[in-house]
Amino acid sequence: MYLGAGVRAAAVNLHRLRSWRRFPATVHATADPAIVQVLVGSGREEITLRVPRTHGAGYRSRSKVTVIENPKNPE
Repeated sequence: MYLGAGVRAAAVNLHRLRSWRRFPATVHATADPAIVQVLVGSGREEITLRVPRTHGAGYRSRSKVTVIENPKNPE
């Protein structure tokens, strides 16, 4: 049962990595325990996104990360 769940989770992650758009970003704020603010883009086109914090990830201010966009829900 656990092996099947692990295989399904890995397949979902591989699908996301292969088909969802990626954007380089920089961590801006990490104070919220559930949300991380990241800056995507540069100059006038720079936007701030609030994304769910990944459990166990050690985000620090100015860390380089990759944000992926869900094509069914780009917001």
